[in-house]
Amino acid sequence: MEKRRSAPPVDAFEQVCVSKGEDDEMEIVFYRTSKVKLVVVWIAIFLSLFFIRLIFYWRRDWYAKSVASRCSPNAHADWVILKDKSMQQFAHRIHTRILSDSLKHDKSRTKSISRIDVESKSDPTPEYSIQTFFFHQRLKYILNTKRSCFEKTSVPPLTLSSLLTSKGLTLAEQHSRRWLFGENSIRVHVTPIIILLVTQALNPFYVFQLFSILLWTAGESYYYYAGCIGLLTIVSLAAQIIQQRMMERALKKTIGVNNSCFVWRSDLNEWREVAAETLVPGDVIQIPEAVDCNIPCDLILTSGDCIMNESMLTGESVPVTKVALEASESDVIFDLTQHSRHVLFSGTSVIQQRRTAGDDVVKGVVYRTGFSTSKGELVRSILFPKPIDFKFTNDSYKYVGFLATMALVGMVYTIVVKQLNGDAAEDIVIRTLDLVTIVVPPALPAAMTCGIVFAQFRLRRSRIFCISPNTINVCGSLDAFCFDKTGTLTEDGLDLLAIRQAAPDGTFEENLDLSAGSKHGEAGHLKAENNNNNNHHHHHHHLLHRDVLEAMATCHSLALINGTINGDPLDLKMFQFTNWDFEETNVKGQVQGQGPALAPIVVRPKPSTNPRDSNPPSSVREIGILRQFTFSSKLQRMSVVTHRRASRRAEDLTLFTKGSPEMVASFCRPQTVPDNYESVLNSYTSQGFRVIALAMKELSGEATTDALARVRNLTRDECECDLTFLGFLVMENRLKAETIPVIHQLKIANIRTIMVTGDNMLTALSVARTCGMLTLVDRVIIASVSVSSSDRPSEIFWCPVEMPNAATNLNSFETNGDVEKNRLEFVDSRVSFAVTGRSWALLRQHFPQFLPRIVLRGTVFARFSPDQKKQLVEELQSLGYYVGMCGDGANDCGALKTAHAGISLSEAEASVASPFTSKQPNVSCVLSLIREGRASLVTSFGIFKYMAGYSMTQFLIVCIITWPVVGSTMSDFQFLYEDLFVVTTLVFTFCFTGPHSSIAPRPPMISLVAMAPVTSLLCCMSLNLGVMLFSWYYTQAQPWYEEPDTRDGRDSDDTNVNYDQTVLFLITCTQFITMATIFAKGSPYRANIFSNIFFLINLLICTSATVIMIFNKWPWWAWLLELKMPPTFAFEGIVIGVCCIHFFVSYLVEMYFVDVLVERWVQPCLSRLVFKERVKYKLVEREMETSPDWPPLADKSLAEVMEMELAATSADDGDGAKKQTALHEDAQQSPRDVIVNGHRSDGIENPAFEITPADECDVAMTIDDVSMTIDETAYDSASNQEQSLLERDDDDDDHIDDVRTDL
Repeated sequence: MEKRRSAPPVDAFEQVCVSKGEDDEMEIVFYRTSKVKLVVVWIAIFLSLFFIRLIFYWRRDWYAKSVASRCSPNAHADWVILKDKSMQQFAHRIHTRILSDSLKHDKSRTKSISRIDVESKSDPTPEYSIQTFFFHQRLKYILNTKRSCFEKTSVPPLTLSSLLTSKGLTLAEQHSRRWLFGENSIRVHVTPIIILLVTQALNPFYVFQLFSILLWTAGESYYYYAGCIGLLTIVSLAAQIIQQRMMERALKKTIGVNNSCFVWRSDLNEWREVAAETLVPGDVIQIPEAVDCNIPCDLILTSGDCIMNESMLTGESVPVTKVALEASESDVIFDLTQHSRHVLFSGTSVIQQRRTAGDDVVKGVVYRTGFSTSKGELVRSILFPKPIDFKFTNDSYKYVGFLATMALVGMVYTIVVKQLNGDAAEDIVIRTLDLVTIVVPPALPAAMTCGIVFAQFRLRRSRIFCISPNTINVCGSLDAFCFDKTGTLTEDGLDLLAIRQAAPDGTFEENLDLSAGSKHGEAGHLKAENNNNNNHHHHHHHLLHRDVLEAMATCHSLALINGTINGDPLDLKMFQFTNWDFEETNVKGQVQGQGPALAPIVVRPKPSTNPRDSNPPSSVREIGILRQFTFSSKLQRMSVVTHRRASRRAEDLTLFTKGSPEMVASFCRPQTVPDNYESVLNSYTSQGFRVIALAMKELSGEATTDALARVRNLTRDECECDLTFLGFLVMENRLKAETIPVIHQLKIANIRTIMVTGDNMLTALSVARTCGMLTLVDRVIIASVSVSSSDRPSEIFWCPVEMPNAATNLNSFETNGDVEKNRLEFVDSRVSFAVTGRSWALLRQHFPQFLPRIVLRGTVFARFSPDQKKQLVEELQSLGYYVGMCGDGANDCGALKTAHAGISLSEAEASVASPFTSKQPNVSCVLSLIREGRASLVTSFGIFKYMAGYSMTQFLIVCIITWPVVGSTMSDFQFLYEDLFVVTTLVFTFCFTGPHSSIAPRPPMISLVAMAPVTSLLCCMSLNLGVMLFSWYYTQAQPWYEEPDTRDGRDSDDTNVNYDQTVLFLITCTQFITMATIFAKGSPYRANIFSNIFFLINLLICTSATVIMIFNKWPWWAWLLELKMPPTFAFEGIVIGVCCIHFFVSYLVEMYFVDVLVERWVQPCLSRLVFKERVKYKLVEREMETSPDWPPLADKSLAEVMEMELAATSADDGDGAKKQTALHEDAQQSPRDVIVNGHRSDGIENPAFEITPADECDVAMTIDDVSMTIDETAYDSASNQEQSLLERDDDDDDHIDDVRTDL
């Protein structure tokens, strides 16, 4: 027998990662419950009257570490602790479950679905189907013992051929997979009120409130004050419960309910209607024909085409066309990012579907279900938002910790003083605990959220909606903002300005100028039956080549929806110019009113009476679009295969391609590309025009049904090669009217503006110059990287670009050949880098040392893919920037989520693509967001300082004067007056002040522990203490002064009334009013204090009431507050004078000494001289300032650089197929085999779509040998149990289960 090894020491345990390399990567540590620790912990819990258990409720990971010991994954661990990238820790119980008790005694009928090989004497049959798993944020993780980690339940790599030939699952296979993957549901439960009440009441804030109320009522008889605070607590608790319920209901309504769908059962050989919750990966389902039908899961389209509305996920209102998988790419491994055009995502809705010829239905294979889907990920991002690492928030915790430390010191001090005074033990305990409620104000958390709540309300009035309110304060610290170009800085609509056709002799023909009749069109839709608004272009048609006109009429992804042509604005404008008709086949494959159709889309020219038309009506032929290779931002092109239906000649099967000029030209035959291609392209892009290249290729074969079937088997690589270049479409993408003023305001505010776009480099540079991102003093350098080869490594070239003056005619960008002259000019100008996406990828790979400098000075990033946009935002954040991102929500989703503050321009009221969604379709929302963010941040700063000053003032008066000397404290109504009438109302109206009308050049401070705020509080407290001491001593020096009768003000009804307490109470009331006034700063971040009418009225009321009390004009008021008023009017006047002097001195100290001298002069000087610079981008900036000879400029022309980029782009695209082949070969060599619909990668037949067990992974499914009938009742019970575990474990609310399990 093998001897069991002892557990290694804690330090020897290796850190294991979950989801390694993904966004949700976490460290995982295993724990096993120790009976000894468990007993000790529960004894401590009982002795502490369950207070320790309450702490464990707040920090469940502490509980797990207290009752369990660290162990290896295979040592029967029953706890797992996860630590994410934000250093948050989560503790979850590990559950082990057997498939079915009915199968436990029949090994022959059971095949391991998820086998856990563990040493267990209690389980002698490890071959049974066992799951060891836990849930984290609604995702299920299953233990892989060989890797000693947990893995998400997911489908292994699949080939496209296996997906295309999938025949679905049998009923038994479906049940087995459902047992592994769980329900296909995204459940957001509306929590019962009683549970919400208990959960919210156990919040630390409300627990502290309850402790304070009990202390005030039981120990100090503050019944009125405790009653008012209790009432406010109940109102606050009820408001939070109502808000939580409303949010849950709204989210549940947004998510919707999945209905039934039709699934193909291979064992029954028929379509069966099942509930959508029962879907599992591998199911083949029908795409519903109903309009606006929601997709219940992520599925891969295997037949037919669909037009989808993905606005819920991306915020993009333009319909998206999804096409079926291509049979020609059978050996390619399915990749969700690369093949997203074939995926229907959960939560999106079907606008229209088109069946493939020969198919009865549009169908797809289920890929992901439940919370693993794209919709599930977005719902999880709402339920579990990413914590915001913001310095202000972190410093606020430090401040609270400092106050708690001060309270601890005060408690020790109070015990000593009370003991020396001979007070009773009961009184000492009560006074000591009461000090905690004085130093740490219970209303602090509520007060801190007031500014954010009012800022969110003002943003909503500006049509900016927020799903992450805590991000608003972060917006006040933004110092870099990234913008997408198309649809964000520029209009969505395009004007077709010119067509430049290629001539057969290898040159360009004369420019066909369309600008005279061009009108700026809308970016929405145009009626199919009404294209007469394009008749002004029709006289140009006779000048167009037939191929160019047909390319414009067919090479698009438009769709006919309810009689309206919808699609991309560029496609709409291009097709509108042709003045052709657009028709679609109906669901039965018939053209409306005609016979069977071979093509789903047919376009034909309108009958023309123009004698100059090159195509007279007698020879007009309609064109059918047989196949679409949809546009991809990564590929930068799209293609269509067409045929002319009036003829069956071989050349009538034609491929048309359009896309970025660099990409299209790389696929064309060199002899068809004009020699002056680069110069003509640069002449257009340098003026900011958007240029689209057209190309075509005549395909061999006749347009017959067999040929059409063969077309559908062609790969994209086979079609998009050896093209004939046709020419350019030149379009104007105008700047929005708000763009230039917004960029100008951001530049004044010293906020970096960065353009990151998928468009052409020179077009982006021109737009950046026009909108003001690049100024006249900026010198632009294009950083271009050459591709490495066998004989030479990669090189980086720094190419200076001579930017044209905006006032002159923009003809072209040129490179100044005199490098030395350029070097001298660069010394006195600012360098701005421009980088393409291709060079960015090579920089990250070969020259990472230059990346910080390029990111620091980079202004234009062109031809960037969505992933590269996200990488740029991450690089900016790594340099210490607070980054904002503004985009249209389509290709910018990753960057919008990664940025500190992402704002999506969308028509949706709330898009889950970013924290903020603006219904203003322009970038003016950026200014509103920054202004509100700065105002909210400064408001939070002021409120925090005010609440800290309020608590420290009461602490000083209690510890230094009242308890040790006077021997009494304030009365019940005095606390009511100060805390509720003065402090609470002032804090509430404090937040009403809106943002300043302009953005200041200097952002507000974000650190509470910096010199300025600390100095501000110290000066304020010093002045407060000085005034209190002066007033107290001056009162005792008066001839009418009477000593307090007793040290214990609670011995009789009138002994608590004395002159000392009265004067100190009146002085502190005026000090609270003074602090509220000086901390309510206006310019430059908030509006003037006089704009806040409510705050002014509140100040007036509080000041008037306090002055009336000082002059004792209302004797009943003094009686109610238990005040002993001074008998002389002269003394009252002196008190008023002291308060006025204190106000003016405090105001001068705050406004001039702190804000001017300390914050603007002393603090920056000390930061430079004493403290090391912590912000990385400032260090990089200093390095660049000390290296004036960097970068070494290359003596290359712009044409050479663009040619190098073009050649590299072509080479990169040509390597794409090789990379996919290599990926497939790696998958074949992997121990995990992929079997889909009976076709394995190694050629072995298998009768079902399944995932075989891998040697390296225990999370596998083998369904081919499963010949069993699963008991439905047993399965439903297990499924319900799993769902219950998911809900409890995921929300960290299974503390009752912890207690039950432990006991």
